[in-house]
Amino acid sequence: MDAVGSQARLEPRRSLPEVLVGILAVLSALATLAFVAHAFVASPQNPVAAEIGFEALRVARGLPLYVDPWRGAWEDGAPPSRYYVLYTPLFPWIVGKLAALLAPAGGPSLGSVRVIGRVIAVVAWLVVFVAPVAGAPKEKRRVTAIAAMLGAGVFFLSRHAASMSPDALATALVCLGVVRAARRDRIDPVSAVLLIAAPLIKPSCLGGVAGAAIVHLALRRPGWLRSTVAAAGAGAALALVCHVASDGNWLSNLSRSTGQPLTLTRWVEELGGRVMVLGVPHVVVAYLAWRRRVSWLVAGPLLGSIAWTSFMMAKHGSGSHYWLEPTGLALVALSRMPAGASLGGAPREPAWLARALPWASVAFGVLVASVSWPRYVAEPARYRHRDEVASALDRHCVRAPGEFVVSSDFDLELSLNGRISVPSWQSAFLARSGRFPVDEWRADLARPEVRWVALALDPRAPPGTSNDETVERSPFHDVLRETLFEHYEFDANVGGMFVFRRKP
Repeated sequence: MDAVGSQARLEPRRSLPEVLVGILAVLSALATLAFVAHAFVASPQNPVAAEIGFEALRVARGLPLYVDPWRGAWEDGAPPSRYYVLYTPLFPWIVGKLAALLAPAGGPSLGSVRVIGRVIAVVAWLVVFVAPVAGAPKEKRRVTAIAAMLGAGVFFLSRHAASMSPDALATALVCLGVVRAARRDRIDPVSAVLLIAAPLIKPSCLGGVAGAAIVHLALRRPGWLRSTVAAAGAGAALALVCHVASDGNWLSNLSRSTGQPLTLTRWVEELGGRVMVLGVPHVVVAYLAWRRRVSWLVAGPLLGSIAWTSFMMAKHGSGSHYWLEPTGLALVALSRMPAGASLGGAPREPAWLARALPWASVAFGVLVASVSWPRYVAEPARYRHRDEVASALDRHCVRAPGEFVVSSDFDLELSLNGRISVPSWQSAFLARSGRFPVDEWRADLARPEVRWVALALDPRAPPGTSNDETVERSPFHDVLRETLFEHYEFDANVGGMFVFRRKP
């Protein structure tokens, strides 16, 4: 008993801010886990996940992943599928092969592909937040765990946790690589391979890898050359796999499927609305990491990731999920700050900063809760509405076997038909610049197999004038407008979708 009492007297009492932020973190984590579990079962696929799912299903069925859009993929009849593969072939290949391996007697289906993809995504998302805690020194695990629970609790980082997209897997590789480098005080061959693999899963994960590479070459710790060779070898091997899997087309597909423009207006809009949870906290952690002399092996990747992610907010097609990588690396940095500098500040810091940090942590916890918890409550209703719209469209758009429903919504088109024809959002940019077969696309829309067109906007009304509406103009407002009105007439508004039917 005396030993226990002595130990209790040695442990410092938690201050009020520490207690409050701990409570907020635990509540945020519980709310987020409940939300992600529900989203795994009930959420629709976002546009990226829908395309990835279509690609993975082709792999699972043994069909070619890469096709020439000018010729199209005709395996399932007309209209053919015309598309450029998103990102690299690695993620759809992994998901597709696993779906084929684990498929029931009837063979792989869109449902089984989605389950496999979502399992990978959720596990990788958890790794991003668990790995920094598991890899932290014992005395830093509590504060790292609190930060991890708050970071995971940001709605913008958890809303797509259960979506079948490669972002979480690529980010998990970066975080594992940096955690290992921090523990070993150098980038060893295993860390190097983990880091170099990330952008070959999802190219947006370049910032952290670039920061790590600069630090690695600048410090040249013992064994640096061997690690460099390992990274180069792994990168070359994965690039060769991509080259062979795509018949040499992966880079051209990558550039065309992700080549949307950048605008200053979008950058301001993306950062301005969310900067207090996606931006400012990361910069604060980077500042503290510099001030407290955290190893450049940790600070370098964090700075590179913040810089690259901030820049990418100007790109049409980017999203808040890009901040998953800076968040994971910020957790690694927090886990490596000197003991005693977690909430109360280091002795060398100004008194005002030492006093402000604990309450700033509480304020951040309150901000996370106020931003995220109402969204968690509202999202299930959106999921149900989405299912109702899909069911209503399926009932409304009566069609014979082999007939098709074209939609500007990738996930709806995939759900209604089991495949997609043309991913209209990204293809519109290419069609206007002559890099996509416009005549073939129009001819496909006019094919008799297409009986219905369901659009998220009304092409009869003038296009919007906001920056996003101007830059991301629907092809049904220009590229496909004449073909649509020549062959189709407005039929009904079904759950907010404007449905056109083929003219008699």
